[in-house]
Amino acid sequence: IAGHLGSDVLLLWLLTFALGSASAGAFAACLTVAFLTNPVVLGVGFFLTPKLAARRAAGGVPAVARYALGTTLALGLLLAAFVAAVAAGGGSLIVTIYGPAYAGLGPAATTVAVAVALGALAVGATNALLVIERPALNVLASLLGLVTMLASAAVLIPSHGVTGAALSFCAGNAAQLVMRFALLARVVIVR
Repeated sequence: IAGHLGSDVLLLWLLTFALGSASAGAFAACLTVAFLTNPVVLGVGFFLTPKLAARRAAGGVPAVARYALGTTLALGLLLAAFVAAVAAGGGSLIVTIYGPAYAGLGPAATTVAVAVALGALAVGATNALLVIERPALNVLASLLGLVTMLASAAVLIPSHGVTGAALSFCAGNAAQLVMRFALLARVVIVR
């Protein structure tokens, strides 16, 4: 529940309540572009879990952590290229899809793409914590992400609108990403 609430869905509701449905629509348009990565990210996640289980059987928890980190770095390169593409043409793509009423969303679309990329980069640590039988640590990371997102949204949405929502999405996803890898590292070191 914490992971789902710490996602874009809650931000859509917060934008609607704070600034109206037009702002939520603009944020949703940015999400449309950012979520073009979903097929790849979901595919990596489904591929990764059995690979991590095999690594655990062969080399224990340290092997799981190494494979998760390697996957994260490779996925990070792909996502960085995607974010660069969104920065170059995401605003134009939104106008092409939704019309001129959505012009000017380039910076917000880029920030949302960064947020989605940060969330996607957590797939390695998330799945590693599951494979090493520490799923409760994922809950802690999700709660930190949710609290961080809500705290920053309270400040940033009223002052920066859709871009503020995107920045709070980045903050929450960055917090949970760092926490997941920190917890994974702690499990590896303690064992």
